[in-house]
Amino acid sequence: MPPDMGLTIHMELNDKTDFSDSCIPDTLSLAKTNEKIITPQLLKLDNRLSFSDKVLVWLLPTFQQEVKAYIEAGGKQMSELLVQSQLEFIDFAALQLLKQKLEKL
Repeated sequence: MPPDMGLTIHMELNDKTDFSDSCIPDTLSLAKTNEKIITPQLLKLDNRLSFSDKVLVWLLPTFQQEVKAYIEAGGKQMSELLVQSQLEFIDFAALQLLKQKLEKL
């Protein structure tokens, strides 16, 4: 096969990962442990979202607009919008909500 007819592999790398970008570590730790249980709840969310962003939006729907802006227009990540104390509070609150939801599933 001539060299110009070879297969080309195209990879798109993004230096940003997702909106929540590990800003809710305790919540995500519990969510990943219970991934099989919560995945059905996440299926109705936008399939462009990462697992962590789906968990965030499922637990705290008020972040839906920020996540959408991040995906569609290259908006800011959660860590760029909030200070550390706010991120810690959000992680704590989301973790409590996740525990409550897991008890009902």
